[in-house]
Amino acid sequence: MTDIKKLIGAIVVCGILSACGKSNKTEGAPAAAPPDPVNVVNSTYQNSGNTVSFSTWEGFKQAVNDGRFVPVVGFHEVYKYGTCSTDKGTFLGFIPTYSTSCTKKFEVNIMGGTISGGSYGTTEDQVKTQLKALVNSASGASNSYMLLSSTSVQFVSGSYIYIINLGYPAAANPIYRKSISSPTNNYFLYDVNSFGF
Repeated sequence: MTDIKKLIGAIVVCGILSACGKSNKTEGAPAAAPPDPVNVVNSTYQNSGNTVSFSTWEGFKQAVNDGRFVPVVGFHEVYKYGTCSTDKGTFLGFIPTYSTSCTKKFEVNIMGGTISGGSYGTTEDQVKTQLKALVNSASGASNSYMLLSSTSVQFVSGSYIYIINLGYPAAANPIYRKSISSPTNNYFLYDVNSFGF
């Protein structure tokens, strides 16, 4: 009797896993959720008061096409992108402690409206045009995107998974990129420095 229960349980598990695998292959959905950049980045833009909000893919797409990103706060800003890891330890042998270390891959600078270091353009308008193209080329299929907040969406476009967050300036986006097939060239925004006049 116990062997029959184990066999039935194994068949049910295989059926569930098989069904999940089929839908992932046909739609090209992200295999795993990305780390949350907001938990890592120390940003001027957190709680920036951006009033853009959406609850659907079409709403997000329209907001990007309208260029509804928050404006740059400072005259000179530096956006740092890379990978971060969190090490867990203990204090006094039982109190959990965490430390995060980040490795910078590149940085984007914006000074007086000129952008350098990025691959989406040297002006805000050029960057917005590239971000529109990125979003408009995405399928928008129900399992190819995930609404992360009222200002950010994770989605598949081409061979990458991206996160665009309208709570950051256009020049800082996309704030996350992950290759679907290869772990190289993955990055996310982990630090923002803003300097006034």
